[in-house]
Amino acid sequence: MSTPDLATAQALCDAATAAAHERSLLISAAVVDSSGNLVASAWMDGAELAQHHSGP
Repeated sequence: MSTPDLATAQALCDAATAAAHERSLLISAAVVDSSGNLVASAWMDGAELAQHHSGP
């Protein structure tokens, strides 16, 4: 699995929020690399900013 570059990661977030908007949903979206490091994120106005915790 390769790490997405920033442009690709942002495009994925944009596509996710556009699909949510079409369905009248509010979402937060994140793209991470294979190690779980954040590459890009987006959240829609009114959506909760999701939190993720990994580790022991």
